[in-house]
Amino acid sequence: MEFVCDANQKRLHSHRYSQLAVSSELFRKYDIITLPESANYECQDTLNVLLHASTSSTNSLESASNDLKSKNPNSRIPSADTIFNYIKDNNIEDALSAFRKMNFEIFKMMKLENTVHDIAIDFHDIPFYGDKNTPGIRE
Repeated sequence: MEFVCDANQKRLHSHRYSQLAVSSELFRKYDIITLPESANYECQDTLNVLLHASTSSTNSLESASNDLKSKNPNSRIPSADTIFNYIKDNNIEDALSAFRKMNFEIFKMMKLENTVHDIAIDFHDIPFYGDKNTPGIRE
C-alpha cells in the first residue's frame, strides 16, 4: 500500500514515512513474524528489510537487503536468506490472522470501511519470476 500525492515530492515522502511508521508499529503489535530463540537479529531488523522491500523500487527481498546494507553499512541488516529462514518457521495461519487484524486497523485509520478495494497478499510455494505483464499478475 502506497499513498500517491500529486502536490509535491516532499509530501509523497512524508506520507511514505508515516506509512512506514504505522506499518512498523502494526507489525510489532501483531507479531507478524516470530523469530527463533537463536536469531542473530532483532525482529525490527527483519521488519525494516521487509518494509523496505515493499515500499521501494527494489524487486526482491535480496535487493532490499543489499540496498539497505549499502546505504547503512554500520547497521545490523539481515540477509534475504536469513529472513526467509525466519519466515519459513512461522505458521501461515498466524501470519494471515495478523494481516487480517492489521488490515482492519488500517481500514479504520484510512476510513476505508464499507468501500471496495483491491488488496493482495502473495503467499506461494513456487516463486514467480516471469513477465509482470502476464494476465493476473500485478507486479
